[in-house]
Amino acid sequence: DHMNHHHRRDTYEDITFYRPDGKYEGKSRAWCRDHGFYQIEENLWSGDWYWDHFPEEKEKRDRKRKAIENEPIETRLQRIRAEMREERRAELLDMYAQGINAAYAHRELLRMDQEDGKIPCPLEGCQQCFTSEGDLDDHLRFQPGKGHDRYRKQHGMLALPPKPNPKHDLAMEEDG
Repeated sequence: DHMNHHHRRDTYEDITFYRPDGKYEGKSRAWCRDHGFYQIEENLWSGDWYWDHFPEEKEKRDRKRKAIENEPIETRLQRIRAEMREERRAELLDMYAQGINAAYAHRELLRMDQEDGKIPCPLEGCQQCFTSEGDLDDHLRFQPGKGHDRYRKQHGMLALPPKPNPKHDLAMEEDG
């Protein structure tokens, strides 16, 4: 059972983890934190061995730390706030993917997107967000699936035939 647990793929794998044996694998931020690992750069997490394997990266990190120490406090606060927001978003995506308080996680993610000025699809369970009402309207009209079909019926929207998209049609043929 321990092995099965290890190979489950139901967690939201949003980062790359560098292992002590030099291999890379997908993990979630939550998994890394729970196991005492930390972020090396944007989407890379590891442990102390990382710096032994890449001494030049250690020098880079130390230079960056010096620069951060000299950075104005307002800049530092903005950066920390943005990092915390990203962490929060990753945790919520993790919860949503694992079905832990999924409805709550979905609501929170939509709220965060709205704060960021993005317009969410109103359909419960649809994760997509748009930067304009026009893009959202296109999505609601053309998005395939039972939920979106039902939404169109309920709101008297005409499901127009999809816009021709040669790339998309080619991909469909390859799949089928």
